[in-house]
This record gives sequence, structure tokens and C-alpha cells, in this order.
Amino acid sequence: MQTTHAVMSLLHRRVYRRRRMLILAYMVYHYSAFLLKSSKRVSILSGALWIAEILNGNEDAFVETFRLSRDTYGGLLFDLVQRGGLRGTRHISPQEQLCLFLYFFGHNASSTNMQQRFQHSGQTISRHLRLIVLALRRLLPYYIRLPPEESPAHRVITTNPKFYPYFENCRMALDGTHIPASKTAPFHDRKGVTMNVLAACDFDLVFTFVLAGWEGSAGDGKPRTKEELFNLRHAQLRNCIERILFGILKMRFPVLSSGVRYDCAFQVDVVLALCVVHNFIRLRGIRNDRFEQEADVQLDAVDDGESNPPPNALPPEEPDNKAAKEWRNSITSRMGAVQWEQQLSR
Repeated sequence: MQTTHAVMSLLHRRVYRRRRMLILAYMVYHYSAFLLKSSKRVSILSGALWIAEILNGNEDAFVETFRLSRDTYGGLLFDLVQRGGLRGTRHISPQEQLCLFLYFFGHNASSTNMQQRFQHSGQTISRHLRLIVLALRRLLPYYIRLPPEESPAHRVITTNPKFYPYFENCRMALDGTHIPASKTAPFHDRKGVTMNVLAACDFDLVFTFVLAGWEGSAGDGKPRTKEELFNLRHAQLRNCIERILFGILKMRFPVLSSGVRYDCAFQVDVVLALCVVHNFIRLRGIRNDRFEQEADVQLDAVDDGESNPPPNALPPEEPDNKAAKEWRNSITSRMGAVQWEQQLSR
């Protein structure tokens, strides 16, 4: 009996020792795997210190980094706090939140790059990007508005005999583009996974209307007429929306040419937020900056590679609105008559 008890006691002690060894081994593994790690973010400059360095440095370097001037940045930050309700947190100020946004969308930066640059986790950066986009959405009614009905014709029209008086009632240019999106299904079209963005702008290249978020397979019909002259001049007048939508905005924020891996609702908000930033820059009188110049060069290169539509091209489908058709034909006739008189007088 005593022998049996001694054997059982010995077995229990061995089991107990093995259990302790297993627990100790697990603790060593947990410590080495999850606690004893070298930090990924080892820069001596925190995000706030790096931003302060850029703010106090060269103006061109600031524009290259954050895609706008220091003065414009300060004005936008003030508006976001006062009107957009942007608030800082314990670790990230409104100033750093805005820089996060501008750097991410201005450089199409990766998550790893953002974490290294601003010394924050990916989750923290993502959360604050959403906060800044939400604040910019609140500014939309202040910066994206339709022009007043009584507004006069723009000087782009009144000073150009190609456009005046034929388009004297035109106040905006309207067009659409495809923005890469991460959601598939109906958002997949011949250009890949995209969403349509329909936008209107005035002739100062300021957005007056933006509609984003429907699937890219919905089609992108462009206005055409039976007469080559009308088609050419209509396209020339429409050129401003191509500059703003296809050029300047995408040049300043290249993320619009590649898309971001966020949910669809956030991607729509991003497009609207970037349009607000663009309008803020334009309304502060910033003209012909490097992004606009680069967009013009790119657009000129595209135009040089395209030919005008042939005069005998097949007519498009008849418009549903009879009044619109008659109005268009009257403009076409007036253009043709003026051009014929000019040719006879030579």
C-alpha cells in the first residue's frame, strides 16, 4: 500500500513539474514574440515634429509635400476647426490630422509609409483620416455651390467670338470621369473597377456640382451634334472641366488615378473632400501653380494625339427634348452663317 502511494506521489510530482515547464515555456515564447520586439517606428522625429520642420522650412518643399502653400494650409486648417468641427485628440492635433490627409492623398502613400512618416499605428492613421474627411464634407455647402441664376456670362465666353453669342447663357461645363474603386460587382467596367464621378465647374475652374458613387458600368455619354463646327466649339468650351476633372485635381492628388482600399462610402466621401480642397485653393486666388501647369502640359499632349471627329460621322441618337434640339440647331445655323460670311469677306 505504501509502495503504491509512493509511486502515485512520484507521478504527480512529475506531472506537476512538466506542467510548470510547459507554462514557463509558453511565458518565454509570449515574451519573446509579443513583448520583446524592436519598434517599427524608430524615427527621432514624431509626426508633429516632422510637420513643424516642414512648416518652418522651404516653401517649395512644403508645397511638394502637402500639395498646397503654407498660407492656404493655414486657412484651410482654420476653416476645418471653425466650420468643419475638426477636433484634436490626446495624441494627434488638428494640424497633424490635416497633414495626414494631404500627405496620404497627395502622394498615394502606403500604410507602411504613413506609419513610418507620422510614427502612428495604421489603425490610428485610418481613424484620423476618416475624421478629417468627415470635417471636409461639412465644408461642402460652403465651397461647392451652383452659380446664381442671375450671374452674368463669364469673360471666357464674352471675350471669345468662337463662343459669344452662341453660348451666352452657358454658366458651367459638365463632364464625367472614372475613379478607380476597390469594390467589384457593378463597379467593374472596361476600365477596371471604377466608380463614375459627374461634375460641373465654372470657367474659373471651381467645382459647382459633384456627384460621385455610382458604378462605372453606367456609361459615359459625351455631348455630340450633327455639325462638326458646333461639335468642335462645344468641346473647346467644355475643355475647362477636362482640365479640372481629368487634369489639375488628379495631378495634385494622384490617389484619384489609382484608388484607395477603403469601403465604397468612404471612397465617395474622399472624392467630395478632395473637390472641397481644390475649390478652397482656387477661391483663395491660387492660379497657375505647378499642378495646373503640369495638367495643361498633359492635356495638350492628349489633344495632340486626338483627331477631330469627321464631318460625315453618323449622327447620334435624337434627343428627347424637342426644345433642346431646336435650340442646338439654331446655334449651329448661326455659327455656320457667321463662318460663311467670314470666308466671303476674305
